[in-house]
Amino acid sequence: SPQTYGVPTAMTFFHLLCGELDSAAEWSEKAIEQRDPRMVLGMQLPMATAFRADPRGRAILRKMNLPEAG
Repeated sequence: SPQTYGVPTAMTFFHLLCGELDSAAEWSEKAIEQRDPRMVLGMQLPMATAFRADPRGRAILRKMNLPEAG
């Protein structure tokens, strides 16, 4: 909502933990726009496994110039 603020990277990982890939994809786009370096490390965590395998996650990895596998 316009009245609240969340750190996009933290919100990305919160939604990944909850298994909410749609919301994780939306927040990850915002984190990438802010060039948050924590996204690089976070995408390697086990909680991001399902996201990396998802087409939305693979697109995020491409935007970050990271390999899609793994």
